[in-house]
Amino acid sequence: MEEKDLEEHKEGLEEKEGAAHKQPIQRASFFSQKDLSSEYFQTITRKQQPVWCKFIWGVVIIACVAFTIHTVYNLLKTYLEYSSYNQETVEWVAKLALPAFTICNLNVINKTRWEHLVT
Repeated sequence: MEEKDLEEHKEGLEEKEGAAHKQPIQRASFFSQKDLSSEYFQTITRKQQPVWCKFIWGVVIIACVAFTIHTVYNLLKTYLEYSSYNQETVEWVAKLALPAFTICNLNVINKTRWEHLVT
């Protein structure tokens, strides 16, 4: 009896594996066919939702869009208030005044030693 059950189980597994190979492979992508925004709108317009719930969803979405538009408008207005003004001049001098300090090179590779080792 156990052998018969084992054979049936193996046949069932083979059928499942065969069916799994027949299904097309779906690739995951960032922009899938079902857009997230469309799922939200489907949630709002679903007939099972009460009217007050749809109203609240609508008010929240309208408030978020209005806040975004208001913020972008204020940022653009502030940006455009300050005009940029650049003026460049080039002066040629006969003698350049060098700074009163020097930068110390802490390079551990000595050029003269390196040239001596390489040649």
